[in-house]
Amino acid sequence: LGSLKDAGELRRFTPDNDAMSYRHRRKDLRKWGVLESGTIEYLVLSNVDETFWWTSDLMKGRESAAIHFPHPGSVEVRGGYLYFISYSNKMLFVLDLKRNTYESSKTNAGVFEGQPSQIKRLLQSYDENGLLYFCEDGVADVGLHGRNGNGDFFTILDAPHWRGSEASSLALSPNKKHMYIAFSDAGILYEVTRDDGFPFEGGVVEIKYHR
Repeated sequence: LGSLKDAGELRRFTPDNDAMSYRHRRKDLRKWGVLESGTIEYLVLSNVDETFWWTSDLMKGRESAAIHFPHPGSVEVRGGYLYFISYSNKMLFVLDLKRNTYESSKTNAGVFEGQPSQIKRLLQSYDENGLLYFCEDGVADVGLHGRNGNGDFFTILDAPHWRGSEASSLALSPNKKHMYIAFSDAGILYEVTRDDGFPFEGGVVEIKYHR
């Protein structure tokens, strides 16, 4: 979870045994009771050897965020990697959850511009021949876009009349035949379907680039 208070901090919540026991006893939305008990830890980065760890010290988490990733958000976990954006610095961070290492890149390059290896990572949970769909904010590129495992770029929905707005809340229906995207500044939600009636193959991520 990202926080936008002050410089913010990135939080990791781990439910305890009581919470997990509650989850196994409940069904559907009542499983959210699992969030009521557990531990919260905060991300700390080291730019010396590009490693990271989690601490229970909130102030250390906020200090690390202020230095390395102020105002974090758009958190996504795929294939053993955690992705998030620093809105203030316009940086993408990729955390290797197995090795406790990380890498970073500017949000006008990297995962959606010229680094197909990162795109393939994100597609590991899906079909690598499919597309990875994402929102993009900016003056000229606001809308819904997609990239394949080779890094090829596709525009699915261009919204020049919402330039400067924030595209968000990207989601697919269970059969992947309906895609939903919101423009929060305008308070509008769009439903997108294909003319041929086929599903949108691939997956979606909440990572967004801000130009």
